[in-house]
Amino acid sequence: MELENLKQQWNALSEEVKKQKILNKKLIDNAVDAKMDTIMKYNLVGIACCVLYVLLAIFYPPTIFSKHVFMYLNVVIPFVGLWQCASFYLFLKMKHYRNDVATMERYLIKYQKSEKLNYVVQCIIMPPFVFLFTRDMFLRSEAGEIFTSIPFSAIAIFVTFVVVSAILGTMWYFKKIKDLKESVQNLKEFEEEIDK
Repeated sequence: MELENLKQQWNALSEEVKKQKILNKKLIDNAVDAKMDTIMKYNLVGIACCVLYVLLAIFYPPTIFSKHVFMYLNVVIPFVGLWQCASFYLFLKMKHYRNDVATMERYLIKYQKSEKLNYVVQCIIMPPFVFLFTRDMFLRSEAGEIFTSIPFSAIAIFVTFVVVSAILGTMWYFKKIKDLKESVQNLKEFEEEIDK
């Protein structure tokens, strides 16, 4: 009688552990999905901005930029946009393998490397743009071509704001990728533990 009672308690406890594991897996899955959605939205905004710039450059060339700055942007923005699309493709491949955690993790590592390389390239191509843009804005403002003589300090503050915002946005983005990587690793460990 006592042995039968122990078996029933063991079975009930075993059922409870199974339910808890299923609940834990769902929680980890939901965390991974939420992080993937955030990164996906960030990528889509980046691609949309590149497409918007290209369309504006074709149909309504901005007069605020000099020819030098405009030509520089016409080379850099499509390049960055194509790179963003290639990285987004890696991200979509990773999302496609959502049920195969090991493959998803491999694509996440490739995606993370691609984004880090993208950041390095942007660090190389952005300083010339910032210099050209700042110099151009100052010279054109002084010549009375645009605005009505904006003080150099205002231009410097604007450029500093844009650069700092870009750096903070990039730091936030890489933190999101790191968090996703940690969640995927947790999911992988959890699935390995369940398989034991």
